[in-house]
Amino acid sequence: MRKVALSWIALAALAKAQELWIARSSEGWGTAFQAQVYRPTASEWALVLEVNMQRWLPYGFDTVIPLHLSVVGEKGLMAETTFTLPAQPVWRGPVAWQAPVALAGQVTALYLRCPEGPEDPLYTRAYWPEAITPDWVASPSLILSLPALLYTAQGETLRVQPGEPGWERAFLPARIDTSLPLPPYLLRKKPPKVLVSSPCAWYLRGDTTRVFWSCPWPATSYPCPGASRPSPPDSVWKKAFAYFSDRKPGDRSDRGLIYLFYGEPTLRLLTPTREVWVYLRQEVSFHFSYRAGSWELLRRLEYQRLWSL
Repeated sequence: MRKVALSWIALAALAKAQELWIARSSEGWGTAFQAQVYRPTASEWALVLEVNMQRWLPYGFDTVIPLHLSVVGEKGLMAETTFTLPAQPVWRGPVAWQAPVALAGQVTALYLRCPEGPEDPLYTRAYWPEAITPDWVASPSLILSLPALLYTAQGETLRVQPGEPGWERAFLPARIDTSLPLPPYLLRKKPPKVLVSSPCAWYLRGDTTRVFWSCPWPATSYPCPGASRPSPPDSVWKKAFAYFSDRKPGDRSDRGLIYLFYGEPTLRLLTPTREVWVYLRQEVSFHFSYRAGSWELLRRLEYQRLWSL
């Protein structure tokens, strides 16, 4: 009990030091709100959204639902706008926005709410690219559904697949880090990255900050930390890929590794560039930081006891 109490005191101190959000709907645990941001011109952004609007349907007026979108960074509110979407259970599509240029290169939180409906907003995170992406894809996540819906600078809409001319114009192969991460308690320097080209990983031309995945990375038999911990089933491997792929395949990323062997955390505390996973039963928390396009675990010796159970 004393350890649990100390854990909550530490979390309270962290929450006081900076604003934290408890994720009700975020990437990995619910698809109520997903967003991907592109930059067709220097001053215009395209937000590709996927929104579950079930909770707001009773508040629709004249077949549309008014919504308010807030963009929040580590220092607070950065931009906001209002728009309407058709009153339907799930809406997918792009929204054009003349958002501030200062958002370029930022990782922010997006809050979407219905002013007339429930007060709790939907939440996700998004990266605002610095480079211009004249061709962009209608995908609310880094996992692409084929054929991908491609929008061009000339106003065309194309459906493209790898190997087709339209695909090569918009995408180029990404060299990704496929090395397995070190166990989370090791403090020594990581070995040099093993960069390889994968038929599944792509950069969108003009935006090499993110890796887009066109097919699942084959599941790997990562050695279990202890004999008492069975290997996760294939369905869990697939979830790890879908939830946590960035510059690494999801089952080889730091967040994916923790998810594979400890499951969903009891509590997630989030800022745009920081994430804390709390496991109350194990009396431990894992801290991740967003750096150079991926989420890295802050490694600590205190994890060694848990990892060897």
